[in-house]
Amino acid sequence: MNQNNKKIMRKCIMCQGILQYPFLANYEQGRFVCTECLKERREEVIKSVNINCLYFHFKNTPKKIKIVCDWDEVIQPLEPKAYYELSEWEGAYYSAPWWMPNGTKFEEWFKNFWLNPPIYYSDYGSHSVYSEKSMIKSCVMEENSFALGARNIKDKIDKIKNEPDFYEHSPFLTIAKELLMLVKEAKIEIIFLSAYDEKIFKNGDPRKKKIFSETFGKFANCSLNLIGFDSEKTGKTKSEWIKENVPDCNVVIDDNPNILTKVLEDNPQVNAFAPWYPSIKHHEKVLLIKTSISVWKKMILKVNLDNLRRRFLIINIIFFPFSKNKANNSANEK
Repeated sequence: MNQNNKKIMRKCIMCQGILQYPFLANYEQGRFVCTECLKERREEVIKSVNINCLYFHFKNTPKKIKIVCDWDEVIQPLEPKAYYELSEWEGAYYSAPWWMPNGTKFEEWFKNFWLNPPIYYSDYGSHSVYSEKSMIKSCVMEENSFALGARNIKDKIDKIKNEPDFYEHSPFLTIAKELLMLVKEAKIEIIFLSAYDEKIFKNGDPRKKKIFSETFGKFANCSLNLIGFDSEKTGKTKSEWIKENVPDCNVVIDDNPNILTKVLEDNPQVNAFAPWYPSIKHHEKVLLIKTSISVWKKMILKVNLDNLRRRFLIINIIFFPFSKNKANNSANEK
């Protein structure tokens, strides 16, 4: 019997109702989520989001706001990007809630990834749920594809995340666009705070330094601070760094609920924000920001209006005289 014709039974991750093969017909409603449950989940999104646009939330502020902001999962969606690349490269079917069929657009993948992501949080950052001891059920959907064991998944995800061009090829989130608009209007000062593993990067993650310098690093009211750690028990946490270095900050933005909870314990007056990801539960004082994949690319983030005007001026100076001289030369030749 052809494997593609087999009846495979799977359950909706929310109501545990039976979903029957083919699953591909249901991928637009979310992997392993039935239509009714997805409808309820999206209604929860509308109720849960506190802020639809960070720019409009802060644009009328009377004085400049000092913001401490995470980079990963706030500025760029790196966790879903790593798992997306794994699925696209391997072409395999995984019996896991985060999986969607090969060929799915990343924007759709991003929406569904956070319904039940394969990560957990510590005081130092996010980590894969897969380890040497974890198990994952797998089923090959096509003859030429194959499934991976749990350990292989973690190894491959770590490899993708540590690729030299991983940040360079990752998209930006709408929060990045909204913050940049506030930066250009001098409404805010941003201190980007991001952790790195000293076992892999001895002197800070050069990829983060590069992507920052090419984008927000162009503005005087933005800075980047990298915090190194070599294990879950040694090294300074973000909340400790904030308490020691910027106790006067007005706002902290991070996707990690552990960090935001500790920040609020240290300073109840601070305003804590997080991107809204359905499965991540935050402290009741944390305000949730609607976010999605931005159409903005790195080059758009790099070029402000003054540079854009300068570019058009250069084009006029270079290309129009060149065309005129070429026409005169052609006439003389005749």
